[in-house]
Amino acid sequence: MIHHRKIILFSSLLICLSGCGFNFDYLGSRPVNAERGFWTIPHEEKIHFPDFSINLWPQNDIKTFEMGYFIIIPFYFKTEDTPVYNDARFKIRFAIQPHKNDLTFNPSQITLQVGDKQIPVIGIDGPLNTYPVRGEDDIRVIEAWTKRGSIMCYSENAGSFRNHSPQILINLSNLDKWHCYEIIFDTEIPPPDQDFSITIRGVSRNGASYEIPTVLFEKFKWGRADSAP
Repeated sequence: MIHHRKIILFSSLLICLSGCGFNFDYLGSRPVNAERGFWTIPHEEKIHFPDFSINLWPQNDIKTFEMGYFIIIPFYFKTEDTPVYNDARFKIRFAIQPHKNDLTFNPSQITLQVGDKQIPVIGIDGPLNTYPVRGEDDIRVIEAWTKRGSIMCYSENAGSFRNHSPQILINLSNLDKWHCYEIIFDTEIPPPDQDFSITIRGVSRNGASYEIPTVLFEKFKWGRADSAP
């Protein structure tokens, strides 16, 4: 059996050296009331407010299908539900883009609601970078894509928080740039067909908190394609 698997793997590698592609299908969760359009990239749905915009990416995606093909001829496929994330605790990527100065963010004031349970934040990771930043050229690319509407996370202090206490006040000092963090909740990862919501009370300006409506999440299907080489 192992010998046969090696033959299949080696044959697939040879095919891909000649040019091949892969398709993947997923189930995930997204905010019900977020802005989206035909060209919206999955998990880049935004919720806009006058002074800032936010993006929420629940880390609960499940891969439901994958297929490899050469030109239009499939040579490999798999239909099996596979969790993308295997963390012990549920995380949501929280991204915020300030449009005014003097905004702050306190992650401890976010609450997750799953069924009849209210679940507090127990930690925060970040700041996050979307891609490795090796110099000024990479920063200019990030700024250009951000102006086009993409959510490009960048911070000079990327990774300085690791399961940090949520009792921290974060200054959102870079105007119109995305500040991205992973918010950690004290619960297992809910499946995409599980209803849940979050309440955000930690965004403020000059000491005055913003009233942000509760964000409900819904299941949705999405896909992506890769090519090689």
